[in-house]
Amino acid sequence: SLWRARLEGADLWNTRLQRAFLREARLEGAKLLSVRLEGADLTSARLAGAYLQEVRLEGADLRWARLEGVNLIYVGLSASTSLQEAILQGAAWRATDLSDVTVSSDQLNATFGDGSVILPGGKGPDSPNWPTHWPKEILGGKAYYPDWRDWQASIGYTPPGRSITVASEILPLP
Repeated sequence: SLWRARLEGADLWNTRLQRAFLREARLEGAKLLSVRLEGADLTSARLAGAYLQEVRLEGADLRWARLEGVNLIYVGLSASTSLQEAILQGAAWRATDLSDVTVSSDQLNATFGDGSVILPGGKGPDSPNWPTHWPKEILGGKAYYPDWRDWQASIGYTPPGRSITVASEILPLP
């Protein structure tokens, strides 16, 4: 049980937290690479600005979790993953399969993605449900991150630890 744990900025590389109780945990800015969170309870957890790459979230409960500005890359999700009422404002999906996940159109429209993402129901970039601000092609890293940051600025979202600038130029702070 890590209920209300304070793990802001933690580097949790290759950690096994299957079925962990992380309700209301504070993981803002945390780096979760290759973390196993299958069946974990992350209800109302705060993950704003976190970096999730190759994280296994099958069956995880993310109801009411705050995922603003989260970078979700190669994230494993399933039909039993709950994103009900999760806040995804300014987040980005990349190389993630949302085929079996229940995620609302409002949640998708609050995020950024590219042609590497599979929408609920197995739909791709040619789907009429494809968010209009998402590029239909797969973007390389040199294009993906600047496009994502420009889009964040266009909706008024400033990532933690970043300067406020015009949409065409967002630079990391030194």
